[in-house]
Amino acid sequence: MLEYIMQNNRPKLLLVDDEPDILETLVLILEKDGYIIETAENGVVALDKINNTNYDLVVCDYVMPKMDGISLLKKIREQNNHIPFVFFSGNANDEHSKRMMELGAMALVSKSEIFKLPSVVKRSIMHGKGIKNLADKHTDESDEFVKILNSTKS
Repeated sequence: MLEYIMQNNRPKLLLVDDEPDILETLVLILEKDGYIIETAENGVVALDKINNTNYDLVVCDYVMPKMDGISLLKKIREQNNHIPFVFFSGNANDEHSKRMMELGAMALVSKSEIFKLPSVVKRSIMHGKGIKNLADKHTDESDEFVKILNSTKS
């Protein structure tokens, strides 16, 4: 099913991080799965892009200058936009994780566990497209699935 979606309607991702090397690495990891990928260096730029483009998923760092990831997600939700949102961070603690969950983030992936990101992205896109049953059954070789926010200890 995901392969059909990918062939007929390539999902568009927005990757948000203030570190150019991290963005470049994320693009290299995720573009091989056929996604259309755009990047933003902070939450302000990301919000502008989100207001002008339809994305299937946002993958966002938590700590960034100008606007952090939680502030970005809050502004997106205030606009009644329910785009699937995944945090990718090395700095989130339990309090941050709780706030992320309250705002509707789908997952938090630690930067130290970057190898988990491709399967989290696939699952989040399927969930966002309403293919929840398939997403629940989907496994990706040796990758573990999402650290759901309410059980994350970063």
